[in-house]
Amino acid sequence: MKCSKADRRQNTIIEMLSTGKTISVEEFCQTLCCSASTIRNDLNHLANIGKITRVFGGARSIQTKGGMISLTDNDEGNRRSREIAAYVTEHLIPLQSTIILDSGTTCLEIARLLAKNNFPVSVLTFSLPIINILAEAEAVNLYSFGGFYHMDRGAFFDDYIEEHTKLLHADIYFMITSSVSPEAGFTISCQDKPITERSLMRVATKTIALCNSSNISKSGYRIISDFTEINTMVTDSEANPEHLQKLQDAGLNVLVAKQ
Repeated sequence: MKCSKADRRQNTIIEMLSTGKTISVEEFCQTLCCSASTIRNDLNHLANIGKITRVFGGARSIQTKGGMISLTDNDEGNRRSREIAAYVTEHLIPLQSTIILDSGTTCLEIARLLAKNNFPVSVLTFSLPIINILAEAEAVNLYSFGGFYHMDRGAFFDDYIEEHTKLLHADIYFMITSSVSPEAGFTISCQDKPITERSLMRVATKTIALCNSSNISKSGYRIISDFTEINTMVTDSEANPEHLQKLQDAGLNVLVAKQ
């Protein structure tokens, strides 16, 4: 019997949760490139049939210690993003530089650190949560790309961004990637987002990819870039060393954030 699109998506959700980590709705949206409402419906369905466990803001595998759900499960699900963000903020953002922050959990954590430390930097972004965090950070010069607000993504997108960004410049674009592999490079299973990402790559002097370790050695059907255009990626300390070695052998400079 042929699997439906919903069946394939839900199978992927179960596979993502097989690591035992809690995963947020936002992370599922980034990887599967669909709306938050669709993900919530999938999670509720899988929880109702006993395949996964729902927690606040996301889900985890049905297998838990002693059958108990910790109140910090969702926080643990974002630990890898915080680890990458801490490394990026400490080592990769020069003072007084201009950076672009993508939408997504890791860039949101970077924004929190910039605001907390009153870091003198200029930030360009289309993420509403990041805008809200940095709006009152006195040391940060904040610029929003604007466009149509997509509630499920929490960000502004529009097809005029390619023309609009011709007047802008940034030192570094921190790009969230949902799939990277030695064979395909950086890819995504989404129709419209690659247009935005490639436009922002042209604005920046260099692009640094930020990749949760669970997204390594995966590939989507839309190509964003190979390793000549984006040659540096930051991931967390849980990344599989064999997967990292294959990426490095393919020409990608991989930086691993340490706890």
